[in-house]
Amino acid sequence: MPSRLDGKRVVVFGGATGIGFETVKLLIEEGALVTVGDLNVEAGAKLSDMFQDSICFQKCDVSSEDDVRALYAQAGEFGGQVDAMVNCAGMQISGEADALALDDWNRIMAVNAGGAFLTAKHAIPYMRKAGKGSIVIIASTAGLRGGPEMTAYSASKGAMVAFGRALAMELGKNKIRVNVVCPGWTDTAFNGPVIETLGGVDARDSMLKVSVPLQRQAHPREIAQVNVHLASDESSYVTGQSIVVDGGLI
Repeated sequence: MPSRLDGKRVVVFGGATGIGFETVKLLIEEGALVTVGDLNVEAGAKLSDMFQDSICFQKCDVSSEDDVRALYAQAGEFGGQVDAMVNCAGMQISGEADALALDDWNRIMAVNAGGAFLTAKHAIPYMRKAGKGSIVIIASTAGLRGGPEMTAYSASKGAMVAFGRALAMELGKNKIRVNVVCPGWTDTAFNGPVIETLGGVDARDSMLKVSVPLQRQAHPREIAQVNVHLASDESSYVTGQSIVVDGGLI
């Protein structure tokens, strides 16, 4: 039986670790050829060794238009087209607003909101040429509800949500779908700064039991399953959505 992504070419940003890694793994399991961009070169090399002919890895900073443009050029050489793009790249900075440096604010905006813009911008010509496509942007529940000591992160993720909705309206005529995935607490190293702010792992676990109806974090693969569904033709009538995957948190 054919897999749901046989013959598809997918670009994943931030695909070397965490949710991105699980997304890459599942895409390949489903038959896709995947081009991965990430700043973590060591993890990217391991990814290449693991999946070999199904993957092409290149170092990429999503806040650099030159890097993003170069990754798509590499994807064109590797697969000949781009059917879907999943942007899992991001950064987190915690701290009270009045103690936050402007440079930190600008950096998180450049990586999160700016990265969402650049990775989508340079996907569009490839997808227009193909006659359709799917853009998946990974934001956060923080972009929907905010949180103390998370003003910069929440603002950047909220911008990603708004950008995705507007872009879906713009690209519908090109048969290019755009959706935003908003994970809640997920078991990755990415949440380290927030865990420190909460007072450590025990404090986080106690908080999860009270605030999350399912009383646990997500495994990264549980988010990846949503990403892959949106990248595939199974979600062919889904666009402009902010899909919350948070165990009932909000």
